Amino acid sequence: MAKKELYINYDIESTFWGEPGTLSKIKNELSKESLTAEDELHVIINTYGGEIFEAISIRDYFNSLPCKKSITVSGICASAGTEILLAFEKKYRNITKGSFVMFHPAMGGVYGNKYDMQKVVSLLDKLDNEFLVNYKKNLIVEVENLEDLIKNEWWLNADDFVKYFGGNLIEGKKEIANKVKINNTIFTETMAKFEKLKNNGGPNKRPFNLEKFKNFYKNESK
Repeated sequence: MAKKELYINYDIESTFWGEPGTLSKIKNELSKESLTAEDELHVIINTYGGEIFEAISIRDYFNSLPCKKSITVSGICASAGTEILLAFEKKYRNITKGSFVMFHPAMGGVYGNKYDMQKVVSLLDKLDNEFLVNYKKNLIVEVENLEDLIKNEWWLNADDFVKYFGGNLIEGKKEIANKVKINNTIFTETMAKFEKLKNNGGPNKRPFNLEKFKNFYKNESK
């Protein structure tokens, strides 16, 4: 069983002038792994958003993967990024204390005549309606003025996000250590890196106390 971590800590962009878009970057990184139903993929997201249709493609790509999937907001997940976040099952959504999630109406622009502008307005209306349906589907409590909140940008801190959309709040060293212990992904990878430091020394060839580091995690996870 393979465990893979994927970091999305950049704007969500489509392919432009030959430059690969965000979906291409994600596919390139995950193509190194052959993910099966027994494998686990953990996504750590920190993005202000970007292009909505690229985000929808990323959402669909993640949904197509046969492996077990989870996601953690670490920093901010805003705008188009929420389309990716809400694609994950509620029980596999995590958010760290101090992080934020932000929802707002679809945005766009056009240069042209009034008919061109009307087309864009019509598209934005359709997108907003799609978003609203998706948000309502994911809410775990009823929010009467949801549309008004989104019109004015709806900012949710970690506690608010869990309150309205469910998921898990990661708070403090002890809980983070427990998450690491349960998932066994970050901890295992970190141990492997520090084993090398133990054998080879750090950047300045100073000895590294591996046992002290292990004891720290044992104490924090009690």
